Amino acid sequence: MVTARGDVAAWSRAGDVLPGVDSPTFNTARAAHVYALAAARGEPGAGATAFVLLDYLAAFTPSGWPTSPAGPAKGQELYTLAFVILAASSGSTIGHPGSPAMLSMALARLEQQFWEPAHGLAADRIDPAGRTDSYRGLNGNMHLAEALFAAADVTGDDLLRARALGICSFVIRQAGQRNWRICEHYSEDWQPLPQHNLHEPHHTFKPFGATIGHGFEWARLMAQSARFGAEGQLEAATALFDRAAADGWQSGKYPGFCYTTDWKGRPVSSRRLHWVAAEALACAAVLYRLTGERRFAARYGEWFHHVEAAFVDLDSGSWHHEVDMENQAGAPLATDKPDLYHAYQAVLIPQMPVRTSLAAAV
Repeated sequence: MVTARGDVAAWSRAGDVLPGVDSPTFNTARAAHVYALAAARGEPGAGATAFVLLDYLAAFTPSGWPTSPAGPAKGQELYTLAFVILAASSGSTIGHPGSPAMLSMALARLEQQFWEPAHGLAADRIDPAGRTDSYRGLNGNMHLAEALFAAADVTGDDLLRARALGICSFVIRQAGQRNWRICEHYSEDWQPLPQHNLHEPHHTFKPFGATIGHGFEWARLMAQSARFGAEGQLEAATALFDRAAADGWQSGKYPGFCYTTDWKGRPVSSRRLHWVAAEALACAAVLYRLTGERRFAARYGEWFHHVEAAFVDLDSGSWHHEVDMENQAGAPLATDKPDLYHAYQAVLIPQMPVRTSLAAAV
């Protein structure tokens, strides 16, 4: 699980360490967050693992967190920083001594380099010379909202929560103009780029079109924070859920979720990725808990059976990262095991009260 450096290793589909393959820094931060949650729940050994991972991340506090622990400097990415903020927030809740300072420095770096107060959103990437990339995106801002909610719960800083809610409000406005499909790509002045990466439909982080799993993920974040948000935020979360379910869920002999759709809801990438199903489960559980509507419980049950049949790997442990259109894992699909973040939270969230962050819920 943990390398000699103190970060997480990359694992093969069979559960073996992949030698010479560096896991990105955000995976280490996500693992630190997960093990901190597990430690807070009293899982034996989880606290020791969390501390090792958090110590590794804390060592980068003076200089900032690299995209990868090896290779040439590539600047700083919001996506990585957001998960460092999340990990430091969760680490603070279990008493890791370096986490409060790491959280403070990560928030300062966000403020100084990424945050754009005129828009109430954050830039996506800073190059090694300190220049901001022209691309703006919602993937990093989604995880930033998640992290700011967690940081607000830890620190009591209402400004952090207000910023997270402001990001949610931007997404609600944008999605409401596209029948609750979320445009994720933007220009430097935050104008939508709905045709971005038209010819890269399978891109891991910036695919063309509406990303089904992010529809569910945004809906969950908005539902969890609805009591602090503007009027109608829970209704918006429900609309996002309904759109993602209607567009993304493909029933039949081999049911499953597609990865992306175009702006009319037609599948573009039909890849079946574990994290999409995980976020669907988590969102259905939260909406059922908040509304009591049985349709969310029914969806949860249907999708739980799908996950159990298609993704849970009883032979090698964890979940398969990807399955084919007949819900089978194997070549030529992804050869690595996914990190813990999506799968663990999908299992944890239905057991927890609804709060703005999982650390607070636990």
